[in-house]
Amino acid sequence: MDAFKALASPLRRDIIELLGSGEKSISQLSSDFNITRQGISKHIFYLRDCGVVTLKKDGRETICSVNKESLAEVFAWTDKYNNFWQSKLDSLEDYLDEM
Repeated sequence: MDAFKALASPLRRDIIELLGSGEKSISQLSSDFNITRQGISKHIFYLRDCGVVTLKKDGRETICSVNKESLAEVFAWTDKYNNFWQSKLDSLEDYLDEM
């Protein structure tokens, strides 16, 4: 599995966004969504299997954090398209300024 599959779900993207501000337990994450703790756990374990999230035990809690290195491929791919479209929009802006 890879990061692109992990990001296919809007809920998983939301989980990654929440984890972007720091580590959170599965319990903390489940309180941010209208879904059961088991449902969140399923998505967390999928993210872990894709290598996007790392898990560690802290007593009875499972703490989640983002594995930013695993998202490098996604960033590189989106950056390529961002540069392409930015160039096109800059050209359009120049054309409209000339009109």
